[in-house]
Amino acid sequence: MKGTSLRLSCSCYSRHAHNPVTGLGGVATCPPHTKGMAMAPISLGRVIAGGIVAAIIIAVIAGYIPGVILADQLAAWHRSLADLSPPPDTPMQAVLFSLMSLVFGITGVWIYAAIRPRFGAGARTALLAGFVLWSAGWLTAALGHLALGDYPQYSLTIVPCAAGLVGALLATLAGAALYREPDMPTTRPVHVEHAEIVDASVEALWRLVSDFNNVARWHPDVVDSRIETGTGTEPGAVRAIRLRDGTQLKEQLLSTSSVDHAYTYSVIEAPLPLRNHRSTVRFDPLDTKRTRVTWTADFDAVAVDPDELASGVKSSVIVAGISGLRAKVHEAGRDYSASGPG
Repeated sequence: MKGTSLRLSCSCYSRHAHNPVTGLGGVATCPPHTKGMAMAPISLGRVIAGGIVAAIIIAVIAGYIPGVILADQLAAWHRSLADLSPPPDTPMQAVLFSLMSLVFGITGVWIYAAIRPRFGAGARTALLAGFVLWSAGWLTAALGHLALGDYPQYSLTIVPCAAGLVGALLATLAGAALYREPDMPTTRPVHVEHAEIVDASVEALWRLVSDFNNVARWHPDVVDSRIETGTGTEPGAVRAIRLRDGTQLKEQLLSTSSVDHAYTYSVIEAPLPLRNHRSTVRFDPLDTKRTRVTWTADFDAVAVDPDELASGVKSSVIVAGISGLRAKVHEAGRDYSASGPG
């Protein structure tokens, strides 16, 4: 869509800056099952705060406890390495382990914040983030130690790895409990309506649009359309369309009337933060060669400026669609009066 602020509101707008999801009505809606279409920025302050709490838990469960359990084995291992690579003194060890725990803690909460819009907030997502952290931080290291034979006893690898799993899961749970994001704006209803007079008979225009699958014939941004359910002239039909930039979406025909020369449809799948879309296109004859085309769209805008979104829909979608109809009926100078070709 046109407008810089709209493009900044959702990542998918940058792909449709000049002409967003179109079709009959050209407005898109988020699938109800899709989480996080409108995402707040990650709160770095809360990531750090939660990471500090997580770091304390990791230091205790994955650092201190294994050290106590394996104290004798670690001491023997250190003595065997004394001539090759003596370990740092105890204060330096404490500093290094604290820094490592802090890195792990902040990373775990950041992973939670990053995947939260896709998987939803809560313990399940926090545990998933903790498992990812453990896999990258402990499991891979343990596999490397085993492959290289770094330790004389398996317990020096297995116990820290197991403790790391418990620590990573509990730490990420605790850090995630402290993480919050600013509330996103509530949905706001949007109504768009635009009418133009087209120099063509209502019959000629209706022949173009009465088949729900004909949109690629006249809309300039649609390159392909196919019916997935039903037929193109019956309510309930679902079509899948592809735009010039490769974006795909689905629309459902809700009603159609050859008497009133009008139809209503809804966009049911498309990657834009709009919901509850419903659009009507109506053709009213003024005389045998002129028709008023009235195009309306109603939907809920999510986390975008509704006025700017309405302006973008009107200019980039509806006006473009009516222009496409006008160009099609006047194509090659043919006469599309009531007796003209369909």
